[in-house]
Amino acid sequence: MADLSRDDVQRAVRDGLNELKSDIQRIRDDVQKIEVRTNDLDRTQEEIQRFVALVPQIETISRQMEATRQDADKINRIVTEVETLKAQLQNSVQYLQQMAKYLEAIDQRYREKFDV
Repeated sequence: MADLSRDDVQRAVRDGLNELKSDIQRIRDDVQKIEVRTNDLDRTQEEIQRFVALVPQIETISRQMEATRQDADKINRIVTEVETLKAQLQNSVQYLQQMAKYLEAIDQRYREKFDV
């Protein structure tokens, strides 16, 4: 060690300090990356909590949609029944019109026959 000069020692100390500074900077960079990831994780957890808080509302909306679908099905059945009744009524009207013509024809023959 006696062969080392003061400059050699200073250079070795500077080199060691520079390596130490580089190591410290790498550690700081890694810590900063960890902080960014931790912040991302925190934001993700907050988003998850917001979504979880929405679950009851989504379930309520889902039940309301199901009830609405059931109501729509009932309305469709009622519309179908009304259309069926309308068709039956039209058939009845046609039948009554034919009966009226028939009775009118019978009445006319009776009047002609008996000069009424």
